[in-house]
Amino acid sequence: MNGKHTAETVEKYAARKSLARTMREMSKEPHTVSHVTGSEITTTALEDDGVDHIESLLERTEVWRIEPCLNDITAAVEIADTVS
Repeated sequence: MNGKHTAETVEKYAARKSLARTMREMSKEPHTVSHVTGSEITTTALEDDGVDHIESLLERTEVWRIEPCLNDITAAVEIADTVS
């Protein structure tokens, strides 16, 4: 950190880091997606192949982390192409 961060930004960073660690450690079910908004982790079933569902999450400005769990490599490649 460069010394210009307020206590609020440091706290926000620490909270996000903690949530990211929690998401990595969560058990994942195939064909679901977990996402974080603010300080809440939500896991839902993916709709269809998941591409449209992931795209809609990416468009939401309050979502800052998305972790899909797929059981189909074709869907994973299509989502990766969409994201990039």
